[in-house]
Amino acid sequence: MDYHILVVDDQEEQLHMLKNFITSLSNFTDEHLTHTNAQAARKLLKQGTYHLYTAHDTLEAKRATMRRHIDVAFVDRRLGDENGIDLCARLTSKGIPCVMMSGDFSRKYGIDPAILRELSQAGVKETLCKPFNTGEFYNAISHALESKSARQVS
Repeated sequence: MDYHILVVDDQEEQLHMLKNFITSLSNFTDEHLTHTNAQAARKLLKQGTYHLYTAHDTLEAKRATMRRHIDVAFVDRRLGDENGIDLCARLTSKGIPCVMMSGDFSRKYGIDPAILRELSQAGVKETLCKPFNTGEFYNAISHALESKSARQVS
Protein backbone atom coordinates (compact mmCIF):
# COMPACT_ATOMS: atom_id res chain seq x y z
CA MET A 1 0.00 0.00 0.00
CA ASP A 2 1.19 3.51 -0.79
CA TYR A 3 1.16 6.09 2.00
CA HIS A 4 1.58 9.79 1.35
CA ILE A 5 3.06 11.68 4.28
CA LEU A 6 3.22 15.45 4.63
CA VAL A 7 5.75 16.98 7.01
CA VAL A 8 5.33 20.66 7.86
CA ASP A 9 8.19 22.31 9.74
CA ASP A 10 10.00 25.60 9.26
CA GLN A 11 13.33 24.07 10.35
CA GLU A 12 15.24 22.33 7.59
CA GLU A 13 17.06 19.96 9.98
CA GLN A 14 13.73 18.63 11.28
CA LEU A 15 12.54 17.99 7.73
CA HIS A 16 15.78 16.13 7.00
CA MET A 17 15.51 14.02 10.18
CA LEU A 18 11.92 13.03 9.39
CA LYS A 19 12.89 12.18 5.83
CA ASN A 20 15.47 9.76 7.25
CA PHE A 21 12.90 8.25 9.64
CA ILE A 22 10.39 7.76 6.82
CA THR A 23 13.04 6.28 4.52
CA SER A 24 13.85 3.72 7.23
CA LEU A 25 10.24 2.66 7.87
CA SER A 26 10.54 -0.61 5.98
CA ASN A 27 13.62 -1.53 8.08
CA PHE A 28 12.26 -0.89 11.58
CA THR A 29 12.55 -3.55 14.25
CA ASP A 30 9.91 -4.73 16.70
CA GLU A 31 11.58 -3.21 19.76
CA HIS A 32 10.65 0.21 18.37
CA LEU A 33 6.95 -0.51 18.84
CA THR A 34 5.55 -0.01 22.32
CA HIS A 35 1.80 0.22 21.82
CA THR A 36 -0.56 -2.65 22.47
CA ASN A 37 -1.35 -3.53 18.87
CA ALA A 38 2.27 -4.06 17.82
CA GLN A 39 1.45 -6.93 15.44
CA ALA A 40 -0.95 -4.81 13.36
CA ALA A 41 1.50 -1.90 13.42
CA ARG A 42 4.34 -4.14 12.28
CA LYS A 43 2.27 -5.36 9.32
CA LEU A 44 1.13 -1.84 8.46
CA LEU A 45 4.62 -0.33 8.53
CA LYS A 46 6.44 -3.16 6.73
CA GLN A 47 3.95 -3.44 3.87
CA GLY A 48 3.88 0.24 3.02
CA THR A 49 5.58 2.27 0.37
CA TYR A 50 6.06 5.80 1.67
CA HIS A 51 6.02 9.04 -0.28
CA LEU A 52 7.21 12.13 1.56
CA TYR A 53 6.12 15.70 0.87
CA THR A 54 7.53 18.61 2.82
CA ALA A 55 6.35 22.12 3.51
CA HIS A 56 8.00 24.96 5.40
CA ASP A 57 4.77 26.84 6.20
CA THR A 58 0.99 26.61 6.07
CA LEU A 59 0.76 27.97 2.52
CA GLU A 60 3.08 25.26 1.17
CA ALA A 61 1.11 22.67 3.18
CA LYS A 62 -2.16 23.88 1.67
CA ARG A 63 -0.69 23.62 -1.83
CA ALA A 64 0.57 20.09 -1.13
CA THR A 65 -2.86 18.91 0.01
CA MET A 66 -4.53 20.45 -3.03
CA ARG A 67 -2.15 18.64 -5.43
CA ARG A 68 -2.24 15.16 -3.91
CA HIS A 69 -3.89 12.80 -1.46
CA ILE A 70 -2.23 12.88 1.98
CA ASP A 71 -2.61 9.97 4.44
CA VAL A 72 -1.02 11.57 7.50
CA ALA A 73 0.59 14.91 8.35
CA PHE A 74 3.33 15.68 10.86
CA VAL A 75 2.99 19.35 11.78
CA ASP A 76 5.22 21.52 13.96
CA ARG A 77 3.29 23.55 16.52
CA ARG A 78 5.21 26.74 15.77
CA LEU A 79 5.74 27.55 12.13
CA GLY A 80 7.51 30.89 12.30
CA ASP A 81 4.69 33.35 12.94
CA GLU A 82 2.05 30.76 12.09
CA ASN A 83 0.13 28.30 14.25
CA GLY A 84 0.44 24.60 13.46
CA ILE A 85 -2.66 23.81 15.51
CA ASP A 86 -4.83 25.85 13.12
CA LEU A 87 -3.30 23.98 10.18
CA CYS A 88 -4.07 20.65 11.91
CA ALA A 89 -7.70 21.72 12.38
CA ARG A 90 -8.00 22.35 8.63
CA LEU A 91 -6.29 19.05 7.76
CA THR A 92 -8.28 16.89 10.19
CA SER A 93 -11.51 18.44 8.89
CA LYS A 94 -10.51 16.95 5.52
CA GLY A 95 -9.92 13.52 7.10
CA ILE A 96 -6.13 13.79 7.29
CA PRO A 97 -4.82 12.59 10.67
CA CYS A 98 -2.21 14.90 12.17
CA VAL A 99 0.67 14.32 14.52
CA MET A 100 1.62 17.53 16.34
CA MET A 101 5.35 17.98 16.98
CA SER A 102 6.78 20.51 19.41
CA GLY A 103 9.80 21.29 21.51
CA ASP A 104 7.36 22.95 23.93
CA PHE A 105 5.93 19.58 24.99
CA SER A 106 7.60 18.03 28.01
CA ARG A 107 8.19 14.32 28.56
CA LYS A 108 8.65 14.99 32.27
CA TYR A 109 5.71 17.33 32.90
CA GLY A 110 3.38 16.50 30.02
CA ILE A 111 1.58 18.97 27.81
CA ASP A 112 -0.08 22.08 29.19
CA PRO A 113 -3.82 21.37 29.67
CA ALA A 114 -4.80 24.47 27.65
CA ILE A 115 -2.71 23.23 24.71
CA LEU A 116 -4.19 19.75 25.09
CA ARG A 117 -7.68 21.27 24.75
CA GLU A 118 -6.61 23.15 21.61
CA LEU A 119 -5.13 19.97 20.16
CA SER A 120 -8.27 18.00 20.95
CA GLN A 121 -10.49 20.66 19.37
CA ALA A 122 -8.27 20.57 16.29
CA GLY A 123 -8.68 16.78 16.04
CA VAL A 124 -5.05 15.98 16.90
CA LYS A 125 -4.74 12.58 18.57
CA GLU A 126 -0.97 12.05 18.42
CA THR A 127 1.87 14.25 19.69
CA LEU A 128 5.64 14.06 19.55
CA CYS A 129 7.94 15.90 21.93
CA LYS A 130 11.02 17.21 20.12
CA PRO A 131 13.58 15.84 20.01
CA PHE A 132 12.03 12.44 19.48
CA ASN A 133 13.60 9.12 18.60
CA THR A 134 12.87 6.56 15.91
CA GLY A 135 10.68 4.42 18.18
CA GLU A 136 8.48 7.37 19.15
CA PHE A 137 8.12 8.28 15.48
CA TYR A 138 7.22 4.69 14.47
CA ASN A 139 4.57 4.54 17.19
CA ALA A 140 3.07 7.88 16.19
CA ILE A 141 2.90 7.07 12.48
CA SER A 142 1.49 3.60 13.06
CA HIS A 143 -1.22 5.00 15.38
CA ALA A 144 -2.13 7.70 12.85
CA LEU A 145 -2.29 5.27 9.92
CA GLU A 146 -4.26 2.71 11.97
CA SER A 147 -6.81 5.35 12.97
CA LYS A 148 -7.18 6.46 9.34
CA SER A 149 -7.66 2.83 8.25
CA ALA A 150 -10.25 2.27 10.98
CA ARG A 151 -12.20 5.37 9.90
CA GLN A 152 -12.18 4.24 6.25
CA VAL A 153 -13.54 0.79 7.19
CA SER A 154 -16.44 2.16 9.26
